[in-house]
Amino acid sequence: MIEKALPVFNDPPGDDAWDAFNAPGEISRPSVRNRMRETRRALEVAPSIAAPAKKKDAAWIRRQVGYALWSAQWLMRHGLPQGLYYYDGGIGDELLMTTVFHEMAKRGLARPSFMSRYPSLFTHNPDLGTLMPWDARILELYKVFGREPKYPCYMYEKIAEADVHYCPPYPMVARMCKMCKIFGSVDIRPYFYLADDEKQAGQVARRQVAIMSSGMSALHKHLNKQWLPERYQAVVHALQGQYDFVQVGDASDPPLEGALDLRGKTSIRQTAAVLSQSLLFVGQIGFLMHLARAVDCRAVIVYGGREMPFQSGYTCNENLYTPLTCSPCWKENHCDFGRECLTRIQPEHVIAAIGRQMERAGEPLALDSYTILPE
Repeated sequence: MIEKALPVFNDPPGDDAWDAFNAPGEISRPSVRNRMRETRRALEVAPSIAAPAKKKDAAWIRRQVGYALWSAQWLMRHGLPQGLYYYDGGIGDELLMTTVFHEMAKRGLARPSFMSRYPSLFTHNPDLGTLMPWDARILELYKVFGREPKYPCYMYEKIAEADVHYCPPYPMVARMCKMCKIFGSVDIRPYFYLADDEKQAGQVARRQVAIMSSGMSALHKHLNKQWLPERYQAVVHALQGQYDFVQVGDASDPPLEGALDLRGKTSIRQTAAVLSQSLLFVGQIGFLMHLARAVDCRAVIVYGGREMPFQSGYTCNENLYTPLTCSPCWKENHCDFGRECLTRIQPEHVIAAIGRQMERAGEPLALDSYTILPE
């Protein structure tokens, strides 16, 4: 998919950069008086941010003065939108934030501001207030004014030396909602909004089935999620007379013979459009699995045993999970058992799952829900 993460701004984002993140009429900016008050506050306290204990040399002073000037320019142009949220993770994590924003909107809460590396995920999203470019300095600026940005991370703990992170024994997006003080019943699904012309352009074959071959182009590469490319190929060879396979993903993914090759040729939104017009998506845990659900595309997902489908997946999908004694391990790359949970899943298992999903074609997708209770 052709969409790189936006870089951190080295210079104050001007109006053009800001407007690229907000459609006309969607920017909620404080009054000029409030912006001037916030600017004065930033000039007073910014030089003390992250002050080192060592002697303040000329370079340190220049950095602090530069930060103060950047803060003043940012506040005068844009103010300080209320309720800033961010997710310091991958593209799939940002997409899951749409669940949080939708549940906030259902409860009549104020539309939040969100700092994003992937703004096209949120185009036409009615649940979001202000969309901001990713810049770590914005987080520091909020802290200056005592406004702690919200980071609803679904992980309980990550232990780098053990190659593992632990997630809750219930849906990950439910934990994200809980961390944002959202209680009661929540729908377990993300949201992605396409215009009609975008959807029409996503129809590239008569009986199209979207398929991937690898997830190793992800920001966080997890070998314990990867099914074998040759097995994806075996699925295409077995069914290419019945369906028109369309390969989506990164240009570096292994190509699948017999599939229309769209690797690296579509943007995020174009990939979403292709999924929205596909009978089915065949793949593994990751962004494309969540994107398929966001546009109401059925899927067959090779889970293996790293994590359980009820934690990160959707019951409307055929989730191929292997319940071994070591499952779920939540390990990212290390495995003492040759990834048996993945190697046990054969192409014929995926082919059978595709057949079951095709029998459900035309039926509404099952909607999962989870009730969050206050502690």
